[in-house]
Amino acid sequence: MSTVAIFVLGLFVSFLTLTAAWLVGIQEASDPALSRIEDLTEIEKKIVDR
Repeated sequence: MSTVAIFVLGLFVSFLTLTAAWLVGIQEASDPALSRIEDLTEIEKKIVDR
């Protein structure tokens, strides 16, 4: 049972880390001082309306 709990906790921490990294990336993409429009992917451009 403890192995399953450790696995689930690992998945949860991984999900939180990936979500945080994605949110930081979108925040940087939306700031013109931190990113150039030509460096953004099409998806980032659509999300941040640039």
